[in-house]
Amino acid sequence: MKRVLTSVCLTLALFVGQAVYAASPTETIKHMTHKMVVALKKNNAELQKPGVIESIVNKDLVPHVDMPAVAGRVVGRQAWVSASPSVRSTFIKEFKTVMVNTYTGALSSFDDDAVKVYPLRAPAVKVAQVRTEVVRRNGQHILMVYNLKKKSSGWKIYDISIENVSLIDNYKEQYAGAIEQGGLSFLTQKLAQRRGR
Repeated sequence: MKRVLTSVCLTLALFVGQAVYAASPTETIKHMTHKMVVALKKNNAELQKPGVIESIVNKDLVPHVDMPAVAGRVVGRQAWVSASPSVRSTFIKEFKTVMVNTYTGALSSFDDDAVKVYPLRAPAVKVAQVRTEVVRRNGQHILMVYNLKKKSSGWKIYDISIENVSLIDNYKEQYAGAIEQGGLSFLTQKLAQRRGR
Protein backbone atom coordinates (compact mmCIF):
# COMPACT_ATOMS: atom_id res chain seq x y z
CA MET A 1 0.00 0.00 0.00
CA LYS A 2 2.85 2.36 0.88
CA ARG A 3 4.48 1.72 -2.52
CA VAL A 4 1.19 2.49 -4.29
CA LEU A 5 0.79 5.77 -2.37
CA THR A 6 4.38 6.75 -3.15
CA SER A 7 3.83 5.97 -6.83
CA VAL A 8 0.61 8.05 -6.89
CA CYS A 9 2.34 10.96 -5.13
CA LEU A 10 5.24 10.88 -7.60
CA THR A 11 2.82 10.79 -10.55
CA LEU A 12 0.85 13.72 -9.12
CA ALA A 13 4.04 15.68 -8.48
CA LEU A 14 5.16 15.07 -12.06
CA PHE A 15 1.73 16.11 -13.40
CA VAL A 16 1.68 19.28 -11.28
CA GLY A 17 5.24 20.06 -12.37
CA GLN A 18 4.22 19.74 -16.02
CA ALA A 19 1.14 21.91 -15.46
CA VAL A 20 3.26 24.65 -13.86
CA TYR A 21 5.74 24.41 -16.73
CA ALA A 22 2.93 24.71 -19.29
CA ALA A 23 1.46 27.70 -17.43
CA SER A 24 4.66 29.74 -17.25
CA PRO A 25 6.16 31.55 -20.25
CA THR A 26 9.36 32.21 -18.29
CA GLU A 27 9.82 28.55 -17.49
CA THR A 28 9.12 27.67 -21.14
CA ILE A 29 12.00 29.89 -22.28
CA LYS A 30 14.27 28.73 -19.42
CA HIS A 31 13.64 25.11 -20.34
CA MET A 32 14.21 25.76 -24.05
CA THR A 33 17.42 27.80 -23.66
CA HIS A 34 18.84 25.38 -21.08
CA LYS A 35 18.36 22.44 -23.45
CA MET A 36 19.97 24.35 -26.30
CA VAL A 37 23.00 25.48 -24.26
CA VAL A 38 23.53 21.96 -22.90
CA ALA A 39 23.35 20.51 -26.45
CA LEU A 40 25.72 23.17 -27.82
CA LYS A 41 28.25 22.54 -25.06
CA LYS A 42 27.99 18.78 -25.49
CA ASN A 43 28.64 19.10 -29.25
CA ASN A 44 31.09 22.00 -28.97
CA ALA A 45 33.89 20.25 -30.86
CA GLU A 46 31.60 19.55 -33.82
CA LEU A 47 29.60 22.79 -34.09
CA GLN A 48 31.27 23.78 -37.35
CA LYS A 49 30.20 20.54 -39.04
CA PRO A 50 27.20 20.97 -41.38
CA GLY A 51 23.86 20.15 -39.80
CA VAL A 52 24.96 19.95 -36.14
CA ILE A 53 23.58 23.30 -34.94
CA GLU A 54 20.65 23.03 -37.34
CA SER A 55 19.67 19.75 -35.69
CA ILE A 56 19.81 21.35 -32.22
CA VAL A 57 17.66 24.29 -33.36
CA ASN A 58 15.10 21.95 -34.96
CA LYS A 59 14.93 19.81 -31.85
CA ASP A 60 15.00 22.41 -29.07
CA LEU A 61 13.68 25.69 -30.55
CA VAL A 62 11.25 24.90 -33.36
CA PRO A 63 8.69 22.95 -31.22
CA HIS A 64 8.25 26.12 -29.12
CA VAL A 65 7.52 28.34 -32.16
CA ASP A 66 4.01 28.93 -33.51
CA MET A 67 5.12 28.70 -37.14
CA PRO A 68 1.72 29.50 -38.73
CA ALA A 69 1.42 32.64 -36.59
CA VAL A 70 5.00 33.73 -37.38
CA ALA A 71 4.54 33.07 -41.10
CA GLY A 72 1.25 34.97 -41.20
CA ARG A 73 2.73 37.99 -39.44
CA VAL A 74 5.77 38.03 -41.70
CA VAL A 75 3.72 38.36 -44.90
CA GLY A 76 0.86 40.42 -43.52
CA ARG A 77 -2.83 39.65 -43.08
CA GLN A 78 -3.95 40.50 -46.62
CA ALA A 79 -1.39 38.25 -48.35
CA TRP A 80 -2.01 35.48 -45.82
CA VAL A 81 -5.82 35.29 -46.03
CA SER A 82 -5.87 35.67 -49.83
CA ALA A 83 -3.52 32.69 -50.31
CA SER A 84 -4.81 29.13 -50.58
CA PRO A 85 -4.22 26.70 -47.68
CA SER A 86 -1.69 24.74 -49.78
CA VAL A 87 0.30 27.91 -50.59
CA ARG A 88 0.27 28.90 -46.91
CA SER A 89 1.43 25.41 -45.93
CA THR A 90 4.28 25.48 -48.45
CA PHE A 91 5.33 28.95 -47.31
CA ILE A 92 5.41 27.82 -43.67
CA LYS A 93 7.85 25.04 -44.61
CA GLU A 94 10.03 27.41 -46.62
CA PHE A 95 10.05 30.10 -43.95
CA LYS A 96 10.78 27.57 -41.22
CA THR A 97 13.98 26.70 -43.13
CA VAL A 98 14.87 30.41 -43.36
CA MET A 99 14.25 30.89 -39.64
CA VAL A 100 16.26 27.81 -38.67
CA ASN A 101 19.15 28.95 -40.87
CA THR A 102 19.06 32.42 -39.29
CA TYR A 103 19.18 30.99 -35.77
CA THR A 104 21.82 28.45 -36.81
CA GLY A 105 24.01 31.25 -38.15
CA ALA A 106 23.63 33.20 -34.91
CA LEU A 107 24.68 30.15 -32.88
CA SER A 108 27.67 29.28 -35.07
CA SER A 109 29.89 31.53 -32.96
CA PHE A 110 28.81 29.87 -29.68
CA ASP A 111 31.72 29.94 -27.26
CA ASP A 112 30.56 28.62 -23.89
CA ASP A 113 27.98 31.42 -23.69
CA ALA A 114 25.53 31.70 -20.80
CA VAL A 115 21.89 32.80 -20.96
CA LYS A 116 20.10 34.80 -18.28
CA VAL A 117 16.29 34.64 -18.28
CA TYR A 118 14.64 37.55 -16.47
CA PRO A 119 11.31 37.50 -14.59
CA LEU A 120 8.25 38.90 -16.33
CA ARG A 121 7.66 42.63 -15.95
CA ALA A 122 3.89 42.12 -16.01
CA PRO A 123 1.63 39.15 -15.25
CA ALA A 124 1.08 36.88 -18.25
CA VAL A 125 -2.51 36.11 -19.24
CA LYS A 126 -2.70 35.47 -22.99
CA VAL A 127 0.55 37.04 -24.19
CA ALA A 128 3.95 37.49 -22.57
CA GLN A 129 7.31 39.02 -23.26
CA VAL A 130 10.30 37.17 -21.82
CA ARG A 131 13.58 39.07 -21.73
CA THR A 132 16.82 37.10 -21.91
CA GLU A 133 20.44 38.08 -22.14
CA VAL A 134 23.19 36.10 -23.83
CA VAL A 135 26.44 36.65 -21.94
CA ARG A 136 29.40 35.86 -24.14
CA ARG A 137 32.75 34.74 -22.80
CA ASN A 138 34.34 37.88 -24.29
CA GLY A 139 32.08 40.03 -22.09
CA GLN A 140 29.55 40.96 -24.76
CA HIS A 141 25.90 41.05 -23.69
CA ILE A 142 23.16 40.42 -26.28
CA LEU A 143 19.54 41.20 -25.42
CA MET A 144 16.99 38.73 -26.79
CA VAL A 145 13.28 39.12 -26.19
CA TYR A 146 10.79 36.32 -26.86
CA ASN A 147 7.14 37.22 -27.50
CA LEU A 148 4.83 34.36 -26.63
CA LYS A 149 1.14 33.61 -26.85
CA LYS A 150 -0.76 31.10 -24.76
CA LYS A 151 -2.12 28.20 -26.83
CA SER A 152 -3.91 25.01 -25.83
CA SER A 153 -0.54 23.21 -26.10
CA GLY A 154 1.29 25.75 -23.91
CA TRP A 155 3.18 28.99 -24.52
CA LYS A 156 4.39 29.42 -28.10
CA ILE A 157 6.83 31.97 -29.56
CA TYR A 158 5.43 34.28 -32.25
CA ASP A 159 8.35 36.72 -32.51
CA ILE A 160 11.96 37.08 -31.37
CA SER A 161 13.79 40.39 -31.05
CA ILE A 162 17.57 40.57 -30.99
CA GLU A 163 18.98 43.88 -29.72
CA ASN A 164 15.52 45.44 -30.27
CA VAL A 165 15.28 44.25 -33.89
CA SER A 166 12.17 42.11 -34.45
CA LEU A 167 12.62 38.98 -36.53
CA ILE A 168 9.12 39.45 -37.98
CA ASP A 169 9.64 43.13 -38.84
CA ASN A 170 13.01 42.34 -40.40
CA TYR A 171 11.64 39.66 -42.73
CA LYS A 172 8.42 41.59 -43.39
CA GLU A 173 10.52 44.42 -44.80
CA GLN A 174 12.63 42.02 -46.87
CA TYR A 175 9.59 40.25 -48.34
CA ALA A 176 7.35 43.27 -48.98
CA GLY A 177 8.54 43.73 -52.59
CA ALA A 178 7.94 40.09 -53.56
CA ILE A 179 4.51 40.10 -51.89
CA GLU A 180 3.55 43.25 -53.75
CA GLN A 181 4.83 41.81 -57.01
CA GLY A 182 3.14 38.42 -56.96
CA GLY A 183 1.66 37.56 -53.58
CA LEU A 184 2.55 34.71 -51.26
CA SER A 185 2.91 32.15 -54.04
CA PHE A 186 5.56 34.27 -55.78
CA LEU A 187 7.46 34.83 -52.52
CA THR A 188 7.39 31.10 -51.77
CA GLN A 189 8.85 30.32 -55.20
CA LYS A 190 11.65 32.84 -54.64
CA LEU A 191 12.52 31.29 -51.26
CA ALA A 192 12.58 27.82 -52.84
CA GLN A 193 14.87 29.07 -55.62
CA ARG A 194 17.28 30.54 -53.08
CA ARG A 195 17.60 27.12 -51.53
CA GLY A 196 18.79 25.82 -54.90
CA ARG A 197 15.74 23.90 -56.00
